[in-house]
Amino acid sequence: MSSELYPLYYPDSISVIGVSPREDNFATIIFKNLLNAKAEGLLKADVYPVNPLYEECLDYKCLKEVPGTDLMIISVPSNLVWQYLKEGDRKGTKTAIVISGGFTEAGGEKLLRENLKIRVLGPNTIGIVNTFNGLNTLFLPEKKPAKDGRLLASLPGLKRGKVAIITQSGGVSVSILDELLSNGIGISSLTCLGNSEDITISDTLEFLSYDENTEAVAMYIEGIRDGRKFMRVASELTKKKKAFALLAGVTQVGKRATMSHTASIMSDYQTYSSALKQSGIVQVQNLRELIDVIKTYELNGTPRSERAVVLTNSGGAGVLAADNLAKLGVEVPPLTDLLIKLKETGKVPKIASLANPVDVSASGNDESMLEVYRSLSEKGFSNFIVISTHYPPGITDKLPEALKRVSDSFRNFNIAVELGNTEYSEHLRKTFWEIGIPAFNSPEEASFAMAYLIRASKAQPTWHYSVRKEPVLGFKGLIINPESSDFLKEFGFRIPTWGWIDQSDLKALPYPVVLKVYREDLIHKTEQGAVRAGVSNAQEALAAVEELKRKFPDGRIYYQQMVKGYEIRLGFVRDDSFGAVASIGLGGILTELYRITSNYVCPVSVEEAIAMLRETKIYDLLSGYRGKKVFNPENLAESVSELSEWVYDKQNIKELEVNPLIVNENGPYAVDIRMSFE
Repeated sequence: MSSELYPLYYPDSISVIGVSPREDNFATIIFKNLLNAKAEGLLKADVYPVNPLYEECLDYKCLKEVPGTDLMIISVPSNLVWQYLKEGDRKGTKTAIVISGGFTEAGGEKLLRENLKIRVLGPNTIGIVNTFNGLNTLFLPEKKPAKDGRLLASLPGLKRGKVAIITQSGGVSVSILDELLSNGIGISSLTCLGNSEDITISDTLEFLSYDENTEAVAMYIEGIRDGRKFMRVASELTKKKKAFALLAGVTQVGKRATMSHTASIMSDYQTYSSALKQSGIVQVQNLRELIDVIKTYELNGTPRSERAVVLTNSGGAGVLAADNLAKLGVEVPPLTDLLIKLKETGKVPKIASLANPVDVSASGNDESMLEVYRSLSEKGFSNFIVISTHYPPGITDKLPEALKRVSDSFRNFNIAVELGNTEYSEHLRKTFWEIGIPAFNSPEEASFAMAYLIRASKAQPTWHYSVRKEPVLGFKGLIINPESSDFLKEFGFRIPTWGWIDQSDLKALPYPVVLKVYREDLIHKTEQGAVRAGVSNAQEALAAVEELKRKFPDGRIYYQQMVKGYEIRLGFVRDDSFGAVASIGLGGILTELYRITSNYVCPVSVEEAIAMLRETKIYDLLSGYRGKKVFNPENLAESVSELSEWVYDKQNIKELEVNPLIVNENGPYAVDIRMSFE
């Protein structure tokens, strides 16, 4: 594998900086973890303790100086971190994990400025775990004493799995790890990025895309510094591996707001969500869902179809699961016609409901559940949520293994639900888990896990790097004058007929017209009273011009031929991380009232532009809402895509907004444009 981070995850030699005789010392705990992994035959790397203050630690001689190793783990006071990094870099150390906090103030900027060759994870991180070679840099004890003297398990032992976990929070990292391992679910690796002073989430994804021990990636994301690299790397990863992400702390709205409606209503959360979707990453909504998805993927992989069956003996629980699946976009097909013979032959109770959910009722038993399951499997159904509440006498603990035998012959995708917290409830859930079927406490948990993994089965990246380099504009600062719109013709947009009033014959204007005032501070003309619409003749024009001159004596008045159609807002805002972000929504005075918007990271493909139009319902408006075929939305999507490629390439554009963009049977008209350049 060719990667700068390979020595971080698969080192042949490791130095641990800061070990001491104290058992609660972080570096000592890490050193002990590594020694245990070596004793178990998992870790093959040579491990060296380093601390000039001590002669030995755990019966190993402490080195006074940093040796040159593949990996260096640093847990010392933050003011000493920088000198150890420089020494390690000088000795040829390839990667480092900085456990210490406070490193940003103590030298993080130096790391970037002085361009050391060593790659650094952290600071303020619990580090990484690689279950395939025993690498464990966590400074967390496996057991802790209780107040009654008992020694209780604090963190379960590691187990190999298929999913790599990346987080930007040590606490979240350990919480996920604890629950997975406690349920017998393994991972391939865990990476806690800490403050990401050097190694970012994008760097980690790039490594994991080539890691043969990783089939899928689950992420907890609080921020992305290198958004453009993230889009490129994540899009490559999801072409061959599944990826899931939970966003947190990216909910600020309007922090970029300057001169455009687009900037004032665009949120970081929308941008991040779209970036994930465009990259082929499935977004979950909370930590519970992320953990459940990991569990289910580990046991089931991804579904083979997009439809699901809910099989139950509890009508209400089945309805909850089926309704939730439908809301999440999963096909829940009717099944009565396929199962009616089972009722006629008495294989299921007469009172059973054979729709979807299939409810064998409280009169049902293990065999009736199996008959339905087997029959639908034979008919090609492969995704099942099985809610077999144990309360009726006919359901026993033999059902899980019987279902598993049938399932294995059809390679089905199963999720079980067992309600309640009695001993028998816990027993049934445990039985399902032990035979490889994830079992949850509620229909909602099961349906979300099913829906997310169905999405993952068909998720593919849509983002691509493509740049349209022409035309090049020499604009600087804020541009709002009508003369600046002409370049949009290059992308298929039309410009309404217009002209300066002081150079025009009022009798010759192409009525009806709109009169507007141009002045550099009149950014939102309608709100500032600098627009007169629906002017239908020269007499009205003269009165409107005189009124506008009185109100804005230092402004210049121009006319535009009125264009009728649907008003849309098309905007682009420069994001600090992702670069240009495109936004589409309702235009004109309704923009900020309804805030119906779709944001995608540029460059936007034609398919993505169509998706943006669909998400805002603009696609329906343009393609014949209530029988009015106004405009071909695909043509607008092509123009949006081409303009997004041009904006992506122009690093000096801060904002660009066409609002309103009026669309009718003749095409899209750029009525007003606002641009801000550095």
